[in-house]
Amino acid sequence: MSKLIADISHYVTVKDWAKVKEACPFLICKATQGIRIVDSYLDTFIKGCEANHIPYWLYSYIEYATDGTAQAKYLIEKTKGKVGPYFMGYAVDAEVNSEKSSRVEIRGKLPEESEVRKAILYLKDQGGKCLFYGNDYLKLIKEFRDDNCAIWYPRYGKDTGEYDPAYPVKKAYEPYADLHQYTQHGECPGLSAECDLNRLTGKRDLSWFTTRTIKEEEKTVIKIGSARIDENGKATGGKAGDQTGKEVSEQAFYMHSKGWLCFRAKDVSVANALAKAMQDACANNNIGYDQGNRAIMTMLKNYGSMDKIKEKTETDCSNLVRGCIYQAAGIDVGSFSTAAEPAVLRKSGLFDEVEIKSEKDVYNGDILVTKSKGHTVIATSGRARSGKAYTGEWPKLPDRGWFKNGDVSAEVCKLKKFLNWFGGYGLDEANKNYFGKTTEAVKDFQRRTGITIDGKFGSKSLEAAKKAKK
Repeated sequence: MSKLIADISHYVTVKDWAKVKEACPFLICKATQGIRIVDSYLDTFIKGCEANHIPYWLYSYIEYATDGTAQAKYLIEKTKGKVGPYFMGYAVDAEVNSEKSSRVEIRGKLPEESEVRKAILYLKDQGGKCLFYGNDYLKLIKEFRDDNCAIWYPRYGKDTGEYDPAYPVKKAYEPYADLHQYTQHGECPGLSAECDLNRLTGKRDLSWFTTRTIKEEEKTVIKIGSARIDENGKATGGKAGDQTGKEVSEQAFYMHSKGWLCFRAKDVSVANALAKAMQDACANNNIGYDQGNRAIMTMLKNYGSMDKIKEKTETDCSNLVRGCIYQAAGIDVGSFSTAAEPAVLRKSGLFDEVEIKSEKDVYNGDILVTKSKGHTVIATSGRARSGKAYTGEWPKLPDRGWFKNGDVSAEVCKLKKFLNWFGGYGLDEANKNYFGKTTEAVKDFQRRTGITIDGKFGSKSLEAAKKAKK
């Protein structure tokens, strides 16, 4: 039997996941409708696809007379945190409103082109792939079909449950349609009832629909190094040296429950040296953990650097950071605990204090310390600083003096190139729209550079951009 591509909702559910997996290379499911309805089958569907390793897409059923951006945001809000690695992307379903759950006053109405456009723009601005379902929006189909947006086109013909070659995609849409929904009365093993079935038109390989686009920011893995705990899981009393290879070690970045304060070396060479010093300490099993035996400074003065220490010795998290600063900058900032560390680092004059909200804010050599007494680490790898300014072309501001949400201009492409360089936001640099994710990226840039956060890119933002270094 040839493979089937089913799209379902609470009207048609999965009864046998094994049979569905055998029959369907991927599934599509309704997630939301407008800004008020979440499909009742959504959570079960996501859990089933993830558990059975079935790629899947989630769509918003667009309602008439409802803001398109709000509908796209609602889709993401109601699915974020639930989807997993088998989630492929979002879809916009724009058709005459006929759902039983649709408000009486909108039944029979076709969503406005302007609102459909806003919904697609918002989803595209999130990065990754998306689908656009519709047969009444040829202008939008031509506008939005690209490497990351596929067109999902419905035409049923006699709607017998089988594909009828006498009713292919209509000629006007044929150059653009990637997925053809050909029946509402299809049968698929493992499903509870008749369902919508679709076929690939040949414009794209199956792999496009079953392979998730990994955003640039998701590819980056920041590692942090620190003195963590002794071989017995205690703060004191263990043997000198690293008995487990994990007492002083690197791990993936995480957001501490107490939150992090971030101190970034003003000199990029110092930042790189901080990262190397911590890497060397983590790789040297002569350095172990003990809060009661903080001897790293003595060892550094005897041996010169973390990698050359030959004696079994001990340190704790704050003492190790002190040692890394000494090795990287040649300055001993003095003894401190994690409670006193922020004040000591501020007083040293070596660092800028920057706010971090997630992994994407962290660079190699950053010193992180909990906002209250707890722990301290140094970022060791994942995002290097070059110390260089941006060399690309700067955008020309519009006559009003600033870009704002909703603007469309070729100059926005130049701005997106800078923002991606600065923060790795994954913006589509060929997209001329200042929208959704672009506005959020500008806000993040403003936050990180200490200027007023309003999401508008004007003269002060441009001035800060020209001063920015990585």
